[in-house]
Amino acid sequence: MRKKGREIKRIVDYLSPLHLMIGIEGASFKNKWFDKKKYLLKPEIGKGTIEVISFDDISISIKKMHLKDDVLLRFSNNYNGKHLSFLLKGEIIFKNDLGCNDLIYTDNDSCMICFSGYNGLIKVSGNKQFHEITIKLSDTFLSKHQIDAQRYIKQLNDPDSQIIIPMTAEPFNIINDLNKKNYKGISQKVYLESKILELIAVQIDSYLSYKASEVKSSTSCNIKKIYDVTQILRIRMHENLGLKDLSLAVGINEHLLKKEFKRVFGSSVSVYALKLKMQKAKQLLEATEKPIYEISEEVGYKNATHFSAAFKKFYGKTPKRFRDSL
Repeated sequence: MRKKGREIKRIVDYLSPLHLMIGIEGASFKNKWFDKKKYLLKPEIGKGTIEVISFDDISISIKKMHLKDDVLLRFSNNYNGKHLSFLLKGEIIFKNDLGCNDLIYTDNDSCMICFSGYNGLIKVSGNKQFHEITIKLSDTFLSKHQIDAQRYIKQLNDPDSQIIIPMTAEPFNIINDLNKKNYKGISQKVYLESKILELIAVQIDSYLSYKASEVKSSTSCNIKKIYDVTQILRIRMHENLGLKDLSLAVGINEHLLKKEFKRVFGSSVSVYALKLKMQKAKQLLEATEKPIYEISEEVGYKNATHFSAAFKKFYGKTPKRFRDSL
């Protein structure tokens, strides 16, 4: 019997802003120019705060929190929000229902995205620090400043678009300035709006000037290396690579590979590799007339008898009986 992966304990439909779903309203301030509220995380969710500043058609969310468990958000295509985001610390994984590769969003990454047409899950990883600045942009605001959303804001469901890119030094400096100036009233509103426009300009310029090779070579986050391991396991499953081979291939030590792989995928590398092998074998049995011994070799078994035993343990039938039942 197959072992279950790690259970995701909190699953919510994204029907309202995150701070309303996982936070409790605390201190607030409101005047004719803007509205400022601070939310404390519900104790069963974790610790930390979400500060929200709203004015006109803009909402700035500053999340500083530590979740007890992963939070899984379900998005459907009726949400059309446009977000500019800077993830200073933490981990988010976008899982599209279309079967595209997961998008990994982690420390010091940025994106400017539109959720229109997106169906899928977004996992906010628990048991680690999380610090994100999110600015929700309205069509009115974008139109007012003649910012072409279709050209500069990435569609989250577009598999060919480079959505996530590393932050440069510029947004760090602008973000640090957000709360430094002690302006009040209309002065603070104008100041915040100018900083938002500055962040949008920096993000657009970063999108236009980035090169994929530079992004990949400059990204050393462990989560991305862990996903590289899954690609190697798929492409080279016939080689039966061990932990040492995999750790050398992606540049991460064996202990960290085992620990992070288990955390992200809820299973060991060997269990994950076995699942890939069995799924591939099943597909070949269904879609081809290849002899079982060839399928055995293709998924990394030199001995067809050993392959048949593993397949039966996984699916409850030998490869021959499975094929005969089709």
